[in-house]
Amino acid sequence: PEQFDGVWSAASDLYAFGAMLFRCLSGRFPRVAADMAELERQHRGRAQIDFEPIPLRWRALLRQLLAHDPGARPSAEETRARLARMASARKRVVRRITVAGVVIALTAGMLAGWWAYLSAERSRQRTELVKNIVVEAVEGTLPSGRSGPSSVKSMYENLGSLSESRLGEFPDALAEMQLVVGYGLAELGDAEHGLEVAERGMRLLLDQRADAPLQIGKGWLQLGSTRALAARNAEAEDAVRRALASLDQVDAVDEAVRRVRLEARNELAILLGYQGKWVAEVAAQRELLQARIDAYGPESEEVAVDHHNLSMAYTQIGDFDAAIEHSRRAVDLVSRHGGESSIRMGYAQFGLAMAELERGDFDQARASLSHARELYAANLPEGHRSFASLDILEARLWLREGRHDAAIERLRAVSARGDLGSERQLNARRYLAEALLRASRWDAARTATADVLASLTERQQPLRPFLEAAVAWCDYRGNGAPAPTEVLHRALENLQAQGLERMPIHALLQDWQHGLDGT
Repeated sequence: PEQFDGVWSAASDLYAFGAMLFRCLSGRFPRVAADMAELERQHRGRAQIDFEPIPLRWRALLRQLLAHDPGARPSAEETRARLARMASARKRVVRRITVAGVVIALTAGMLAGWWAYLSAERSRQRTELVKNIVVEAVEGTLPSGRSGPSSVKSMYENLGSLSESRLGEFPDALAEMQLVVGYGLAELGDAEHGLEVAERGMRLLLDQRADAPLQIGKGWLQLGSTRALAARNAEAEDAVRRALASLDQVDAVDEAVRRVRLEARNELAILLGYQGKWVAEVAAQRELLQARIDAYGPESEEVAVDHHNLSMAYTQIGDFDAAIEHSRRAVDLVSRHGGESSIRMGYAQFGLAMAELERGDFDQARASLSHARELYAANLPEGHRSFASLDILEARLWLREGRHDAAIERLRAVSARGDLGSERQLNARRYLAEALLRASRWDAARTATADVLASLTERQQPLRPFLEAAVAWCDYRGNGAPAPTEVLHRALENLQAQGLERMPIHALLQDWQHGLDGT
């Protein structure tokens, strides 16, 4: 807008970026005019922009980028940081969302257990008020449609607005409603707005119920999940640790309390993984497994998934003996509880095959992989993206057997798919780069490795030292660059400092270093 007055700055570039981003997301520019004179009239009149065609998760950023006042626009650095957070945010499973489903979740999860510490009459009044607010929010939502993200988002917004105007007498109830509404908005893609609402609710809850560790623990856990949806993983970890500290003050005999604690431990393990804290993730998964065993016994079907998850975490850091032990335990438990032909057994067999491959047990890995493929085919629809993980693992098996061409061809095909999700596709590209390195195809390996390096997520950051060393090694072997002695040394030291010296890439770096030393 400011260019109509002959003035522009870096903020003008941010506006232009916002306009192009708006077009990419909606198919049109934010303002449409027959000529420049009409466009100028729209700008000077500050005509409202219709953000309805824009996906929810993008609206807050675009509103700021397209602000009329240049001073209200974010800086390039802030814009880049927010885009990076959005790119790395936890992906949600796509599903049909209905207003009715939200109402069921609200009434089941909130009304049943709220405010038991109050007198019966005051508790009844409060519960009735919340029920009325939920009903009114639904009634205000239904005319715009009964299902889909837009109507559910409208319902959450109605809940937030009605709660703030009607729950003033019950601030602790308002706090818990804000936590629920904030999470709901974040889950639907409006992460920044949802997080703001949830943070406000947590501050209010701490002010009102500091003496109620169960409510505080649940609040911190809800806030941690909301922060994770907004890709604030370190802040989410802090919230979940606070949740566990509060829940540790509560008697765990009650089944509901026990499950909240387990949920918090599970969330902590996930968050540590998302931040690339792989060794800490193993420790958290171990603690979760032990807590589940303490709660339900070592032979319970419920602990099978924890054995599987711990196995995958061990494989990631290179402890293949422990990984195989826990995968076999998962397979045994699933089988003994009647899941021999289930997809759960398929996942357990996949985890076992991965650990067996890395340990060098190729025949066993081939058998486990074949079993997993049979179960995937029997339980998942054709073309499901989980099959890509099997294809990647099979290609890695071929690579270890010396079938470089077949492995590279398979990995190229998988990495070219656009439907895998960012993390699985990055893994395919990572293993393609590693295959090219092991096949000594230096030019192609350098290109593939640099591509992975430029796309690393927070979860994959422990790989950065290896990838940087691999690029230098390709330049040395393929282009005659100076020997990367220091780069290799730093990469090895970095992996060792992270506790990742048992990973196969550590051994590969040592092989390269020995090649330079002539040993």
